[in-house]
Amino acid sequence: MEICRSFEKEVKNASQDLVERIRSDILNGMFPPHQPLPSYKEMRFRYSTNFRTLKKALATLFSEGLLQRHKRTYEPVMARQSKSSTHIRFLGPATGEKKIALSICSENTPHFIEKTCRQMNVIPEFYGYGTREYAEPFEPLNIEGSNWFLPMGSKKFVSLADSDSVSGYVVFRTAPTGDEDFVFRWLSHVAKKPVIICDIVGDFRVPRYLTNSKNGLFSVAISTNTGRQAAKYLHELGHRHIAYISPFHQAKWSVNRLRGVRSLFDIPGSGRSVRSFVLDNPPKIFDFYSEDAHKLCSVTSLNNAFEQWKENVPAAFSRAAAPFFSFTLPFRLLSRAALEQEMEKLFDRALEQKEITAWVCSNDIIALMALDYLERKDITVPQEISVLGFDDSEQAYTRRLTSYNFNVDILIYRIINSILNPRVFPKSHKAVEIDGMIMERDTTGRRKESS
Repeated sequence: MEICRSFEKEVKNASQDLVERIRSDILNGMFPPHQPLPSYKEMRFRYSTNFRTLKKALATLFSEGLLQRHKRTYEPVMARQSKSSTHIRFLGPATGEKKIALSICSENTPHFIEKTCRQMNVIPEFYGYGTREYAEPFEPLNIEGSNWFLPMGSKKFVSLADSDSVSGYVVFRTAPTGDEDFVFRWLSHVAKKPVIICDIVGDFRVPRYLTNSKNGLFSVAISTNTGRQAAKYLHELGHRHIAYISPFHQAKWSVNRLRGVRSLFDIPGSGRSVRSFVLDNPPKIFDFYSEDAHKLCSVTSLNNAFEQWKENVPAAFSRAAAPFFSFTLPFRLLSRAALEQEMEKLFDRALEQKEITAWVCSNDIIALMALDYLERKDITVPQEISVLGFDDSEQAYTRRLTSYNFNVDILIYRIINSILNPRVFPKSHKAVEIDGMIMERDTTGRRKESS
């Protein structure tokens, strides 16, 4: 009797694991919608399983609505287009510039959202939620929830009520402010619609009061898999000793990225190694705007000069230039200058290690700084050192930087689909991740053989 129960438990666990693997592959686009899945024989070989377990896993995904019948097999369900025009609200932190932080590894995220929504007959609404760190210097906020949301394109925080025309909410957790808890509690009391949380910070668990079958969690750029893919790519190019460089190592995503690289390279006796050059206890990114940074850029003198300048130009010119000088210019200059000052030290240390032939940088910002640094040092890329970044930003494309693309367009598609068709979302409330890909360009190449 005990043997039978043990066997049934093993079969059940194997089936559940297989369900998660197949679901992940469907969500990542490996099996396109409305195209039959591979044959049972091929699927058994692909997933190293038996017919009974495979059949049970596919039946589970069919019951969840992720698959539909196609003759003798199954096919993934196309994202359901809304029959009548509906609204989805996208919420992100409101920044000090009265903008909304909705970018996920790409500045084009809002464009992806709007385009995908229109294709699926959805009207997107964008709101910033107030944060104590950014919003209070500009106007008082009622932290209880009233007058706490900033519509895109507006400069005034407003109250927000649920509406019958709204199908669901997407909350972007792009910075660890801690203030998003107010938003989640507001949603749990006011909105009885699906809530999807998109986390790019890490170490986040869905609050218990939000854990129902309609809600879910997507994580982006956090897992170790991104670093592992980068390491595998460089290994295939012949690199055996690489550097991982990051000034953001207090962030979970940076730590996991390094773990992923090490999982392939830091194996005893393999002849491979990875050296980390990181800031283990760095300040927050906004702490780069310190007194030292002010001294470096002489921002006070710059602003004084601007005050004198605008007295002698037409009013339209001074109004147009005022936002640039009063906020954007000082913060961006100081951020860039302070960050480059820190990076110069890390780059110097990495360059001292002569056996290192490739630099894996924590994101494209750092990778582009690395390219500028190596150019100043007369180091040729990729002949002497290959450089790889993450995010696949527009600047990475322009500079021909090899970078990791996080498939943001697929992610947005899946998020919207999970609201329009909640049955396709896993009921386990584990974070769903979308696999990305290496975009190979001119900054990586085969390791130069030593003579």
